[in-house]
Amino acid sequence: MKRLAYACWIALLLPWPAGGVAQAAALQLASYRAVYDLVLDSADSGSGIADLNGRLVLEWQDACEGYTFAQRIRTEMMLFSGGPAISDYTVSSWESRDGTEFRFSLKHVMNDRVVETFNGDAELAEPGGAGKVVYSEPEDKQEKLPAGVIFPTEHNILLLKKGIAGETLAVVKVFDGSGDEGLNRATAFIGRQRPPETSEEGAYAQLQGLASWPVRLAYHPLGGNEELPAYEVGFRLYENGIPGDVVLVYDDFSISGRLSGLEILPTPDC
Repeated sequence: MKRLAYACWIALLLPWPAGGVAQAAALQLASYRAVYDLVLDSADSGSGIADLNGRLVLEWQDACEGYTFAQRIRTEMMLFSGGPAISDYTVSSWESRDGTEFRFSLKHVMNDRVVETFNGDAELAEPGGAGKVVYSEPEDKQEKLPAGVIFPTEHNILLLKKGIAGETLAVVKVFDGSGDEGLNRATAFIGRQRPPETSEEGAYAQLQGLASWPVRLAYHPLGGNEELPAYEVGFRLYENGIPGDVVLVYDDFSISGRLSGLEILPTPDC
């Protein structure tokens, strides 16, 4: 379950393109707060999970010199071995407009006990260049980042640009700040553009008139030899950058998230 929050973080962050302000302005990305209701989609007997439900809340905003993101994901699992197990993740980050700076903070509480924290700063020498990440928690340490790595916000805007261009595949290195598992090779399969919807209801009513693309992402730890991905994420990406319903697929279980609430936030006057 550790990868659950990280998967949402990677897949659902709104990004900023390396191409700069003009390209992003043309895409008209929206600041927003979205709520997703989570349920267990399927589970093999070996997963140990009898049932699962929860809620995911995402908030992304333009902060003029960069972009802020906050997430909380709370799940309650019923285990065959006895439960429930209540997991609560909070994540916050800031990414610079040019995609070269990334600050992150993550906290995981399990059954009211803090079990994991990550805090740090990552920096690239230039867009597309090598860099480093400096952790302050869980311990003070520094690691190198390879050339070509991008941060989560830039990743999804790349997917959006690929979809608009009619391209169907994107393979990149992504660093998301999740500690030893934070550097991955992400392979994206992007489906054909769907025409704007005119009959959306509920939270989707605010997405009427927008084109979208189905996206499927597979994540492999960088340097690993596994042929199968550690996990996969599927979602519908709208042209303003807001993700629709999401599905998270692991070896022995999967989770689906339904977009149940959406608020478009005001854009600051920078």
